[in-house]
Amino acid sequence: MLRINSGGCFVCDMHKVLSFVHVASLFILCKIPKMNNSSPHRKNLKRYNLPNHIHELTFSCYKHLPLLTSERTCNNLAKSIIKSCAKLDYGIVAYVFMPTRVHLLLLPNKTDYSISDFLRLVKQPVGKKEISYMKWNEPDKLNHLLSGWEKPKYLFWLRGGGYDRNIVETETLGKSMNYIHNNPVRKELVKSAVEWKWSSAKDWLLDEEGIIPVVKSLRL
Repeated sequence: MLRINSGGCFVCDMHKVLSFVHVASLFILCKIPKMNNSSPHRKNLKRYNLPNHIHELTFSCYKHLPLLTSERTCNNLAKSIIKSCAKLDYGIVAYVFMPTRVHLLLLPNKTDYSISDFLRLVKQPVGKKEISYMKWNEPDKLNHLLSGWEKPKYLFWLRGGGYDRNIVETETLGKSMNYIHNNPVRKELVKSAVEWKWSSAKDWLLDEEGIIPVVKSLRL
């Protein structure tokens, strides 16, 4: 099982079933295509929807504005992620909501899946709800969301593919989880990762349930 030691680092317990070991075993059997080295934030991002791969995803608010700062917005986002996971059969391994962006480690449970469909299902309802809320309650903020087009007039999320990296090794997975959980600490929003409410750090470090259920171990 993939676990965390007292220092917050991920280690492997060889006496138990390794979390996500199925991706490590498939690494030997599958030739992984060369990833696109161009900017991950371009609209022509190439995705690799390969079976048993965990995806490290990042998507950002429009113009990198701090739109994810209210309890209402973050709760709407969490609910949308949970609903999308249930509908499309995904699991969340780790997550953090930052004021300007979202980081997810996403595990598809099906061999045939689309990360683009998942992101669309997550982002569209949140964007519509927040823009509608601003129209009625904070109309002065809408000017910052003007797209410059007739339709859609306003944007909540930055357009484009965001960042999507396939993860197939347990060491890479551990480093990615540490990176995700320590985002609020690096930005000096909190002193410890477990202090940040909108994160799975507590799930992993304190074995406490956060706002989104996370996948901690899987059997082959």
